[in-house]
Amino acid sequence: MKKSSIITILVIFILPVALYFFFKTPSESNVSIASPVNKPQVLQFSSQMCYDCKRVEKEIAPLRQEFASQVVFRKYNASTRTEAINRMISQYDINVVPTLIFLDKNGALVRKTEGYLTRDQIRIYLKELTIS
Repeated sequence: MKKSSIITILVIFILPVALYFFFKTPSESNVSIASPVNKPQVLQFSSQMCYDCKRVEKEIAPLRQEFASQVVFRKYNASTRTEAINRMISQYDINVVPTLIFLDKNGALVRKTEGYLTRDQIRIYLKELTIS
């Protein structure tokens, strides 16, 4: 086999796989289906390339601090199609991003929202979630 053929194989097949595992965030490898934590949860499904996902992130970021003691916030990159994320996407029937899933303290689905939401809308849903 020629030296140029070996280099081509390395560049086309092996390098992308190696780069994926090198740059993969630790949270992607530890993702599991949301389990009850005796607190309400908000699961945020988004994508890095999604404009509305970035807008929702700006709206929800201050609310994470405001509700930190009452609600567990989890963020998932729906573009990262790991087995665990695929199971959650299937379980919650997620077809678009951004999607927010609101779960009660027992892990039961309370509300599912799709698309852009304002901070005030999200705050209302969080207050409803913490009251129940």
